[in-house]
Amino acid sequence: MKREFVIFTDGAARGNPGPSASGYMIFENGKKVAEEFVFNESRTNNYAEYKAIIMALERCKTMLKKVDECAAKLFSDSELVVKQLNGEYKLKSPDLRPLNRKVVELAAGLGKVEFENVRRENRHISEVDKNLNILLDSR
Repeated sequence: MKREFVIFTDGAARGNPGPSASGYMIFENGKKVAEEFVFNESRTNNYAEYKAIIMALERCKTMLKKVDECAAKLFSDSELVVKQLNGEYKLKSPDLRPLNRKVVELAAGLGKVEFENVRRENRHISEVDKNLNILLDSR
């Protein structure tokens, strides 16, 4: 049976670089099945966005019994990161190259993963963002 995940990710940094956090929510059949929010120390916003995607894809991998039984649609409000992952923008930052490679490797190992940019007003992205700000406020 092929499992289908819908993933919402976000990264936040206060300053660029500055204290940052990454997080995600994963849904299956309309039900939230996983979420995680982590503090990253001092990092850029783009690092936090990539790390959120890596964390989410790694979590999807742990939820699967077979690698070939997953299709995922991942939503992020980071136009830059999504367009880099979809090959529409060149990856210029040497600091982001290993993160980009990691996402590509994880996605290839899961099966079909699509990346889509959505506005911050998306209710799930807003919820992830809210949790990241709560985490950053607590530091």
